[in-house]
Amino acid sequence: MPHSPSPLLSALLERIGHELSAEAAKVRDLHALVEGGQTAHATMVTAQTIDTTSQHLGELSALLTCVAASAGGAAVPAACFEAMTLSSLRSRLLGESETAAESGEVDFF
Repeated sequence: MPHSPSPLLSALLERIGHELSAEAAKVRDLHALVEGGQTAHATMVTAQTIDTTSQHLGELSALLTCVAASAGGAAVPAACFEAMTLSSLRSRLLGESETAAESGEVDFF
């Protein structure tokens, strides 16, 4: 595989954000499997999302681990976390303990 030029960190992180957004949309589409009513072919196409999504998330995870190793002491502005509505996720990303998460948050499945 030829060596690609290194992208700017900001561009890479924006692209990763777009990839994760697309994967989230695909996972939301999986609700159709539970609801039923699809043709057998449509069900198979939707079910394939499970495999491709897990592959994409694994690749993105490995990439972010590599990027983190080269990021040095760069800090992320606290404002980046303000829009997050899942307090337990926000706490984990900030390196806080789970008990630091806001009380009263309910997760529905």
